[in-house]
Amino acid sequence: MDIRGIFGGKSSTVAGGKKKPSEDDAIYYYGRQLSGVDHIVYSQLVMGLKKMEPKIGLYGGDFDSVSRISQLVLADHPEIFWFAGAGQVTQKGSQLFFSPFYTMSEGVKNNRQKQLEQAAKNFKRSVRGRKTSYDRLQAAFTWLVKNTTYVDGAPDNQNICSVFLNHKSVCAGYAKSLQYLLQSVGIECLYVWGDVIGKGRHGWNIVNLDGAYYQTDVTLGDRSFSDGTSVGNGLPAELEAEYGYMCMTDEEARRDRIENVTELGVTLPACISTAMNYYRRNNLFFAGGAQGAWINMEQRLSKGETSWCYQFASEYEYDMFLQDIDGGRYTDLALRHLKKNRISTCTSRIPSLYVVIGWVR
Repeated sequence: MDIRGIFGGKSSTVAGGKKKPSEDDAIYYYGRQLSGVDHIVYSQLVMGLKKMEPKIGLYGGDFDSVSRISQLVLADHPEIFWFAGAGQVTQKGSQLFFSPFYTMSEGVKNNRQKQLEQAAKNFKRSVRGRKTSYDRLQAAFTWLVKNTTYVDGAPDNQNICSVFLNHKSVCAGYAKSLQYLLQSVGIECLYVWGDVIGKGRHGWNIVNLDGAYYQTDVTLGDRSFSDGTSVGNGLPAELEAEYGYMCMTDEEARRDRIENVTELGVTLPACISTAMNYYRRNNLFFAGGAQGAWINMEQRLSKGETSWCYQFASEYEYDMFLQDIDGGRYTDLALRHLKKNRISTCTSRIPSLYVVIGWVR
């Protein structure tokens, strides 16, 4: 997994370096954390990158701060996809200049930009009837899972072109594309990077839903990447996206990852609410034992339903449920309720979330 960056941004200032109130502040988290000279440099980088200026004059800052701030600009603005993520800082007198490295010509950039803006318009139209921020997040999450394939080395995999134009990407492309879609409908979505324990670098998101922040990982939410199952090899369509990764708390997310964003001198918002947890919202979260899950499964099977998904409050309850699964309890129930002599039952497990899904094939 790789999270090499792309920079971009937008903001405004008034005399003295204080931030001027702007509607953009609501969705650009890292820019809001800057003040004074740092915020001026942020704004100048944003404006220059958007115009593809060959040399951006910076009236303030120093060599180290320009590098740090440019990464925060990048993390706020997925729509600036033509910047390579690097550049040269020079000084003339008391003024610094940043010369960005661009990955394409202005003509290619303009053509791609039109296609990407159309994708955002299409998404906005598709969620017009969805009134809640949760529903809009779920729509974006689902679209990305269904329309993107994880491919190491995919072209443009560190920016949104990989997803919207090629439908092949890695974690950075998935996360920045979720950010792009949500920002298009006014939802604050942070790009976050760090390391998945034992697996390497990774990029994901934190999303603001109605004033509460949630860790969200659409890459791992794509089950074809995270566990290799897909609709093409028998996975039911309703289980294609793992929504347990959609609105996690910090405690859940940090079971398998460490954020590195704070190395840039900013803090991340606390993610402590469980209000938007998919399993809790759909009465599929079980605490105090696994018996409730077995009752729910039996009810589903008795109605002829052949798939299910559950989350448990603790590792102990998760393990107890799996012991019964491995002991054949699920298969026995499916044979009895579906009235078949022979049956194939499948499960997929997410230890870090205490989630188990299953289906009959």
